[in-house]
Amino acid sequence: MSYITTFTGKRFDPVRPDENLIDIADIAHALSLLCRANGHIAFFYSVAQHSIACAREAMARNASREIVLGALLHDASEAYLSDVTRPVKKDLPYYLEVEDKLQSLIWRHFIGRDLTDEEKRAIFEIDDRMLSMEFHQMMKIEIDDSYTELLSEVICKCENPQSVESEFVGLAGSGPGADSVKKGVRPRAGSDPGRGQTPNATLQYYDRNAAGFVENTLTADMSEAYSHFLAHLPRGGHILDLGCGSGRDAKHFLDLGYRVDATDGSEELCRRASEHAGIPVRRMLFQELSAVNLYDGIWACSSILHLAKPELLDVLKKTAAALKSGGVLYTSFKWGTSEGVRNGRYFTDFTEENLRDFWKGVPELPITELWITADVRPGRGDERWINLLATRV
Repeated sequence: MSYITTFTGKRFDPVRPDENLIDIADIAHALSLLCRANGHIAFFYSVAQHSIACAREAMARNASREIVLGALLHDASEAYLSDVTRPVKKDLPYYLEVEDKLQSLIWRHFIGRDLTDEEKRAIFEIDDRMLSMEFHQMMKIEIDDSYTELLSEVICKCENPQSVESEFVGLAGSGPGADSVKKGVRPRAGSDPGRGQTPNATLQYYDRNAAGFVENTLTADMSEAYSHFLAHLPRGGHILDLGCGSGRDAKHFLDLGYRVDATDGSEELCRRASEHAGIPVRRMLFQELSAVNLYDGIWACSSILHLAKPELLDVLKKTAAALKSGGVLYTSFKWGTSEGVRNGRYFTDFTEENLRDFWKGVPELPITELWITADVRPGRGDERWINLLATRV
């Protein structure tokens, strides 16, 4: 047999690779389960975690998107080849030839071109400094002191491979090659992770019912929530409307002179929101949020409530990373204790008590305000919502 069977069921020949079979889902899954240093470290720390750390270091250096994505994918060939330790690898010229060919093909597939020698040097420098950091933290061994020159904060710890896999896909899916990345993403079995996530019943609901949803929400009076949120933002600040729905709120912020980026997972809602707000609305899954230290405020009104709790926690951590220090998140959930599909969509409800308890998992984004309101849509005043502001520390 001259092929391997990948996680998504593809028959892939690493020696004679077919570019059409390269899949970010296979890469992210495999690397999240491969341990660094051939397993000779204090605890499980995956190749995917290392790769994510390299990408975030490239971001901290304000590197080009090509270098950031190249850093994220610099070990992607290991998803198909596994790895060989450095002392052995240098004496295996055929392996090196196969590895180099496959790695170059992966970069071209997702970046759209070959990396320049200068870009590769930048990536390999980050790779070596990250290796130095990993030995320093996990093995208490000082290879050298180059880790002290890293600009990003790196904390090596054992993490849930599924969470790491999702983060890897999210980072990969927001730059050049994003279309090919998204084609490779599939929902995890048994999950229904919401409007901003991978295709599922909730997302399909919004695509089918976009017209009615826009009609029912476009004129809702959000003035109370606006006043809470905007009181903490600088004049003309940068806002991300995360899961913007009809575009109602994005347009309001634009009209007040704020800079606004708007996203939604539903293709049809993106089209309608763009028409209403007068700006391009990017189709983006919540897990694809990869901005770092960019926004003064993130507005996630009635959007991330469609995430199951494990995915919600991951997205909240990405939200915290995307905010500037002192930046503010507004979000809202239906009041209650239900978790699951209702009327064709997945909902995670909270009470004040269980929301505060859940939020302990995001210490970098503590809740600063929390209040209960009635539904502002006509005829639904008996429904209650729990609203909050959380501030990046």
